[in-house]
Amino acid sequence: MTGTHKQIRVDHYFDTDKGDAKIYLLHDIVSPTECGELRKRATGQLAPATTTGDIPGERVVSAVRKAKVAMVRPDLGNDAHDILAPLQRRLFAFVNEYGGGGYENFELAGQEPFHVILYNASGDEYRPHCDGYCDSSKFARGGRAATVVLYCEEAVRGGQTSFTAADILLKGQAGQAVFFHYRGEDGYMDLSLIHISEPTRRTP
Repeated sequence: MTGTHKQIRVDHYFDTDKGDAKIYLLHDIVSPTECGELRKRATGQLAPATTTGDIPGERVVSAVRKAKVAMVRPDLGNDAHDILAPLQRRLFAFVNEYGGGGYENFELAGQEPFHVILYNASGDEYRPHCDGYCDSSKFARGGRAATVVLYCEEAVRGGQTSFTAADILLKGQAGQAVFFHYRGEDGYMDLSLIHISEPTRRTP
């Protein structure tokens, strides 16, 4: 894959029987400089991560998710001076090339910003969850259809991304990313990509 002039090696790990849910591991897609910029912009903004509450639109702090998060939005109209803008374009080029067998066409406008997530080495984790709806429902406009997780650091112990239903355990290294796509071509959400952010630990 060669989006935005950067060579990216891709490993393909999983397809469902329908071929809708997919998992890819990307190598060398985010640079140390880009990771440093994400950290810098997140500094002073990190707050306890939340999950969806019982009321539509509600976000709550929950024991299911222990981490801190900050939102960082690149200036997509200023690629020459914002190094995170080309990074976001690079990710979207990959998603549109590989996601959903070509039937997706994601646009940058209206997308979520980067979620910079800090898992401290004290057992921080995210227990089993879906990034989109977890009920095999019809996709609703404005919902999530795919996720890219960038890895800027590797946990000394733990910290793996575990796709339990797919029986895949990935321990991302700095510079890598995992991409997973869970909206089917029929418009329904695929539950095979329920996943866990395993607890991070300090000691090897």
